[in-house]
Amino acid sequence: MITSVSLFAFRNYLKESVPLRAGVNLLLGANAQGKTNLLEAVYLGATGRSPRATVLAEMVMWEQAGARVRLEFDDDGAEHSVEVRLERDDSSRRTKRSLVLDGKPVGAQTLAGRLRMVLFSPEEMTLIRGSGEGRRRLLNGLLTQADADYAATLSRYSRVLEQRNQLIKRIAQDLEPIDTLAWWSAEISRLGGELVRARRRAIDELIPVVAAKYAEVAPGEQLALRYAPNVVDDGDPEAAIAAELARRQREEIARGLTVAGPHRDDLEFELGGLPAAAHASQGQQRTAILAFKLAEVEVLSAGPRSPVLLLDDVMSELDAPRRQHLVELVEASPQAIITSAEEGYFPPGFVDRVHTRRVVSGHLVAASG
Repeated sequence: MITSVSLFAFRNYLKESVPLRAGVNLLLGANAQGKTNLLEAVYLGATGRSPRATVLAEMVMWEQAGARVRLEFDDDGAEHSVEVRLERDDSSRRTKRSLVLDGKPVGAQTLAGRLRMVLFSPEEMTLIRGSGEGRRRLLNGLLTQADADYAATLSRYSRVLEQRNQLIKRIAQDLEPIDTLAWWSAEISRLGGELVRARRRAIDELIPVVAAKYAEVAPGEQLALRYAPNVVDDGDPEAAIAAELARRQREEIARGLTVAGPHRDDLEFELGGLPAAAHASQGQQRTAILAFKLAEVEVLSAGPRSPVLLLDDVMSELDAPRRQHLVELVEASPQAIITSAEEGYFPPGFVDRVHTRRVVSGHLVAASG
């Protein structure tokens, strides 16, 4: 359980310390006051990465040299802390990130699964109709928290992919011989095969849970989940990826990037046997993502640490029955942090019985303030 989050020069928070309680923590406030920023800070502190920033510099307050986010949390009765530091480097014009767990520098892999998070955000409610990148992020977000080995493999794959892409560009410019690509192709295939196998196992576990969660929220409708790997294989994904990379080598050099592998996989949702992206209504698509998130909560809760639920103004995206279902889940969870611009989205008495505060221009004040 997270007991406090402290911010310095993070987004619109110059300096703020926020105590958090078990159960529901509700943050009310108008738009652009900092509610989403606070949830982003919690997610960043728990995982080492932002769910929304494309570059680290976005999170540092304007004209500040750096930013800090510090979480205090309780794990099996012991007090712990994690701090994320973002520092601007004027010489390189880049922002550097460092992580400190209990006073010792660590890598992001060390944090994987330590503080489990399930984030519900308006952006994610539209992922079914968007590109595959968002749906891969859904799956990777679950697996990196549930499986430390997966987190390490994904991190290694991402680094190798970036380096292989750089090498391909150099080969295209005649700066490197083409045979230097062989080792990197083999490594992409090996790591990619591990990711594909882990994703298949996860999807097999998720399929019945997601279907059941959808049926709870939308009785009479049937939702199915299907893993769509970028490279089709007959049980040996490593060999299939290697063969595909060899076959498309000329295309890669012409395009300057790695054209095949699990970084292009997809997660497909089907409603009543038809692709949800093309045939489901907007409400049905939102409910499908909600079902995935509910399934994520159940899967992560089966481990040694229950996840903290982060709900960023998603009540406005759902109709009344779906809101009620989500509120019941939130009230039953060990800890949840919810943001909302409107009190009316919640059932009578909810605001008074949970820990409620208001967010005003990067500051938290009493609910009555």
